[in-house]
Amino acid sequence: MPRFDPKAALDVLELQQLVTEWCRELDDNHGLDATRFFTKDCVVEAGLISYRGHEAMRAFYQGVAEFARATPERGIRTTRHTYTNFGISFTDRDSATVTFLSFTHSGYGDLPVAEATVPAMMSDVRFDCRRDGKGDWRVAQFHASPIFLGSDPYLNRLLVAEK
Repeated sequence: MPRFDPKAALDVLELQQLVTEWCRELDDNHGLDATRFFTKDCVVEAGLISYRGHEAMRAFYQGVAEFARATPERGIRTTRHTYTNFGISFTDRDSATVTFLSFTHSGYGDLPVAEATVPAMMSDVRFDCRRDGKGDWRVAQFHASPIFLGSDPYLNRLLVAEK
């Protein structure tokens, strides 16, 4: 069992809050301000999604936000991201690896979303984090491996090759 000194314990709380606030950003703002959690040279790899840097991240989440808008055929897209099995290991005082199991719930139409019975996706996630010049934690690399996919065609199209 890892033991944390008081400084490392504070870092653990800060890193957990980073993940929590990132999840809220995805749900409340469709990720349009997600760059605030990542280094400028970040690497993102999740299923078929792969890009580097803030500019590519902005473009990706702009597409997510556009898709989330309501259409007469399906209504608005709502998501909720949760996580569990949170773990942290420190390489040094300014570098950490955060691992967790991520659940994405998604649905379409008015709230509450009807007939939502399973998560749209469950993924193993790894954030390789480092401190920025101000001492704040940022994600330098984001790797996600989908384990289970539900029936959300949008997520399925983004994350797996068609069979």
